Amino acid sequence: MSNNGSRNLIVYFLAIVAVVLLVFTMSSRWQVRDTYNYTQFESDLKANRIDTIELQPNAETPTGSVIVTFKEDGSSRTLYVSDITEIEEELKTSFPSYTQQDVSRDNKVFSYAVPI
Repeated sequence: MSNNGSRNLIVYFLAIVAVVLLVFTMSSRWQVRDTYNYTQFESDLKANRIDTIELQPNAETPTGSVIVTFKEDGSSRTLYVSDITEIEEELKTSFPSYTQQDVSRDNKVFSYAVPI
């Protein structure tokens, strides 16, 4: 009887861990995204309000995001783009001090272990 009780406890514990991992993984997908658009980006770039620009390409090229940090208050906004190479070409002349990150890849464990 005690053996069955400990097995049930282990099953409940694993179920709770699985639910917590699922909620943690999916929470980033449910967050409300900041609506920073290309027109605002161009305006901020021309007005010299931008301190740093970081290009973050996706695994599905040429899509990606442009993370902009402002001089005024140090806040940052994210612009999601369908072709990051176009932005990169524009920045070579208008903001040559931009940085570019490596392509971010999905975690294989979550891709195969928790297919959603």
